[in-house]
Amino acid sequence: MLNSSDSIEPDGIDLLVEGFVSSAKPSLEHISQRLLEVQNNQSSLITTLQKERDQLTNIQIQNIIETFGKVPVYEARVQKVLREMYSLSSRMDKLKKQSDKLLIKKQRDDHAELLRLQKEQEKEKKLLAVPVNKVGPEVSRAQQ
Repeated sequence: MLNSSDSIEPDGIDLLVEGFVSSAKPSLEHISQRLLEVQNNQSSLITTLQKERDQLTNIQIQNIIETFGKVPVYEARVQKVLREMYSLSSRMDKLKKQSDKLLIKKQRDDHAELLRLQKEQEKEKKLLAVPVNKVGPEVSRAQQ
C-alpha cells in the first residue's frame, strides 16, 4: 500500500495506465463491436417492423374503404327487399280480402242451395204424402 509520503513517479503511472488499457482494450473492442452489431440489428428490425405495420395499416385501410364502398350497394339491396316485402304484404292483404269475400259468397250460395233442396224435398213429400184413395171420387172417375 502506498502512503501519502510515498511518491509515485509519473512514468510509473503512465506505464500502469498503459498496461491496464492494453489488457482491457481487446475485450472493450469486442464488446464495442458486439454493441454496434446489436444496434444495427435493432435498427434493421425496427425498420422492418415499421414497414410491416405500414403495410398492415394500408391493407386495413383498403379493406375499410372497400367495405364502406359496398355500403350503398347493400343499402340499395335492403331498400329493394323492403319494397318487395311491402308489395307482397299489400298483395297478400288484397288476396285475403278477396278470399274472405269469396268465402262469404260461397257460404251464401251453399245456404241458398240448401234452402232450395229443402223446399224441393218438402214439395216431393207433399206430393208423395197424398194417397190415391183419399182423393175425391171425382178424381178417380176422371182417371177411368
